[in-house]
Amino acid sequence: MFPPVKIPIARGGPRVLPVLVMVCSHSRFITATMIPSRTTGDLLAGMWQLIGGLGAVPTADLGQRDRHRTAELLRRRRIDVRPIDLVTADRAAMLVLPPVEPITGFRARVRLPWDYYVRIASNDYSVHPQAIGRYMDITADLTTVRTTVDGRMVGVHTRCWGTGQTITDPAHVQEARVLWDAFQIPHPPTQEQDGTLT
Repeated sequence: MFPPVKIPIARGGPRVLPVLVMVCSHSRFITATMIPSRTTGDLLAGMWQLIGGLGAVPTADLGQRDRHRTAELLRRRRIDVRPIDLVTADRAAMLVLPPVEPITGFRARVRLPWDYYVRIASNDYSVHPQAIGRYMDITADLTTVRTTVDGRMVGVHTRCWGTGQTITDPAHVQEARVLWDAFQIPHPPTQEQDGTLT
C-alpha cells in the first residue's frame, strides 16, 4: 500500500514510501513495514523481516494477484476475538524458520570504476579507492550497503532511502587524495645488477 503521506527521510526531500503488509489468514494478525522501493530485492527483504518477526514461515502466500480471493475470504468469515489472541494458532500451523536466512535485498558483482563509487537504487556510494579496477561484491538490504573484495570489506554505508544522492565516506576521500599525490610523484628508473633499467 502507498499511504498518501510524504515521509521525511535523512537525505533528499520527503517521499511517499511503500508499506508492505502481511495478514495471517486465520487470526487476521497484521504485520507491516515500510520499504524504500517496490523492487524485488526490497520486497523480499521486507517479507523476510516480517516473517522473521512473526517467528514462523507460512505454508502459502496469497499475494497481490490473489487480492480478490483474499477479500472474499475476509467477507465470508468474521472473528469475535482480538487477532493477537489467535496468532499463536496461526504460528502452530506454519513451518519453522530455516536455519540459514534466504538471500534477499540487492546483490551484484561489478568492477570498481576510477571514481570509486557504485550505484545502488539511483544512489552513489563510495568505496575504498584501493579497490579501483578490481571486481567486488555489493550487497544491500533495507538498512545497509556493503562492498567486499575477496571477502575483505572495502565499504559500509547506511542505506539511503532518498533518490539521486551521493553518500561518501570521508576516509575514502582522504585515501584517494593520498593515492593521487603518490601517483603525481615521478619515480626515477633503477638499475638492476645486469645493467638493465626498470
